[in-house]
Amino acid sequence: MKGWRIAPTGLGIGFVLMLFALLLIAINFSNNLIFTLCFFLMAAFLLSVWFVIRNMNGIEVVNVRVKPVHLGQKINYQISVKDLVGSDHLYIELNGSDRYFHLPADTTQIWNLDLNADKRGLSIEQPLEMSCIWPLGLFTFKRKIALLPEVLIYPEAQDLAVLDQPLSGSAAHSQSEAEELDGLREYQAGDNLKRIDWRAVARRGQLQVKHFDGADGDPSLWLDWNNTQGLDYESRISCLCHWVLECQQAGREFGLRLPAKEIDPNRTGQHAQQCLSELAMMPEEVVS
Repeated sequence: MKGWRIAPTGLGIGFVLMLFALLLIAINFSNNLIFTLCFFLMAAFLLSVWFVIRNMNGIEVVNVRVKPVHLGQKINYQISVKDLVGSDHLYIELNGSDRYFHLPADTTQIWNLDLNADKRGLSIEQPLEMSCIWPLGLFTFKRKIALLPEVLIYPEAQDLAVLDQPLSGSAAHSQSEAEELDGLREYQAGDNLKRIDWRAVARRGQLQVKHFDGADGDPSLWLDWNNTQGLDYESRISCLCHWVLECQQAGREFGLRLPAKEIDPNRTGQHAQQCLSELAMMPEEVVS
């Protein structure tokens, strides 16, 4: 029973008081019928404790997966659970959520737990606790079964300023004009889908894109912290986050300039995630 906690509900407190009152009445009047009722209710109480312990025992967390989200969204934990004892598990709650989970005997399921993302940055690990009041609702039994992993919470994306286009001197990696085919390379997130060589995909079973030796593409775009002047600290971060997503959606190559760091221009999905991660990990504003 290590790691288990028990607390009476309001109904449970009332039930115990009722049992005590019935016992006093039975003793005072020496009434066997009331004695019988009192012992019957006590037996039901003890059986409910046994049932809830059996219901919550034998659940193992196999894996927990989670993806980064933006501030204000829901963090979705995908929790893979497995039955170890060959019995059904009913009316399980996770971390005080209003949703009930059920795990049939000898099965493995994925339970989805949604929690609020209320602060940007790297959230700390927190315990995954399951609770149950089934079958009679007299007591709440709680048990810690795993740890929810850290998750990166990106800033909220807000369109607070028009994106100026201070261009860098170097040309973008993508190329808008083509002369001769220079070869093939592996597909990277953000590449133009029109340049995928589908014949190579059919032969080799992996995505490859055509690389042309032609004219330079559009100049790189810089997303600069100094271009968000006039906004408060957190709004500047949210504005840059919106610009990153806007450039990623448009397929533009961009770089990011922050007060203490500069990220060179690129256009891949990994680059956008790196920029969002840097914005998420920006220090909190120092208020004097």
